[in-house]
Amino acid sequence: MYVIQIGAHMIKKIYNKTVGLAVPFLSIIYNKKTDVDVTKARNNLDEYFPDSKGEVLADNKCVESNCNLQIIIPAYNVEDYLEECIESVIHQETKYSYKIVLIDDGSTDNTPRIADELAKKYANTGKILVIHQENRGFSGARNRGLEELFGEYIMFVDSDDMLCPGAIDRLLSFSYDNCCDIVEGSVYSFNNKIKKVYYSHASKKTLSEKEDILHGQPWAKVYKARLFEGIKFPQGYWFEDSILSFLVYTLAKNKGVVSDFVYSYRINEKGISSLSGGNPKSIDTYWITQKLMEIRENMGIAANEFYFNKIMAQIIINQKRLVMLPEYIQESIFVLSADLVEKYFSKDLIKENKDKPILKLLLKKDWGTFKKYCKYIKYNHGKIII
Repeated sequence: MYVIQIGAHMIKKIYNKTVGLAVPFLSIIYNKKTDVDVTKARNNLDEYFPDSKGEVLADNKCVESNCNLQIIIPAYNVEDYLEECIESVIHQETKYSYKIVLIDDGSTDNTPRIADELAKKYANTGKILVIHQENRGFSGARNRGLEELFGEYIMFVDSDDMLCPGAIDRLLSFSYDNCCDIVEGSVYSFNNKIKKVYYSHASKKTLSEKEDILHGQPWAKVYKARLFEGIKFPQGYWFEDSILSFLVYTLAKNKGVVSDFVYSYRINEKGISSLSGGNPKSIDTYWITQKLMEIRENMGIAANEFYFNKIMAQIIINQKRLVMLPEYIQESIFVLSADLVEKYFSKDLIKENKDKPILKLLLKKDWGTFKKYCKYIKYNHGKIII
């Protein structure tokens, strides 16, 4: 195992250096300076697919904790999976107290009935609170669960997924022992009874301020509840989970990972990641990036080196998500991304990072090389690999 990991690490370093060195050569062939200005770029996006204007800032507050962990489970038309999901949570063997907030988000199948039956079945435990509401989407359902932060920690579980045995104990024990604000575990994926590793961590460890290895999905983690004070998932967008990397992870002082497998993720062939290619709504990945950069200062997040690197990675991710959209839309988002960088980062920080390939291409407005360079960067499970 360790030999493989060391080998992969070396390959990663070599690949990173190789791709970085390739930029000058790519520029010779693909150099194409954009002639689209910011106003034109903005008009192009507004006409093609305007911003949904969903809000990120909220008024939710922490109240006095009455359990160690508050588990938020949004549910919409999951009659085939809900019982299996809840059973995986309710049968956790742990020394910690926890409560489930199960939000039926206006389901039109048997999900509401199953939710109520499960709450009744385990009424003696006092662990399941069911909330029925009109359909508000994934963000709206999660936000309902965040309205009252009564747990010391929070966990998100999707209603077609499952917790692995011992998940709560392993995540919270490491978190308490190391005073962590966020702890992430390893994850399986499964489909039609075939289970495999989705992603994994090599060891249990706390992370330095510069280590950015947490994945972008909300599940397989425990979070200190205070991290979600004043924050909600923006409704009406795809990629609403971006608030985690941009805000929640950045606000966390101490983070950690455990090698234990804590979560089983059901592969959904009809999910956004599978169906977003070429869909105009994939532009949401840019709109959310813009929105979160705009509110950064209000959240008390410094525009430092760590945050700068997050933005550089996100700009690459955005381009990969948009690659099937019309060329002029991709180019417009490139122009607007360059404008955001120059607007929200200091001249000194930009000068210090001037040799980084992505920043160099943004500042030069070299759309042709940028597009080709992003193609070579690997991206998986919400992470830029190099």
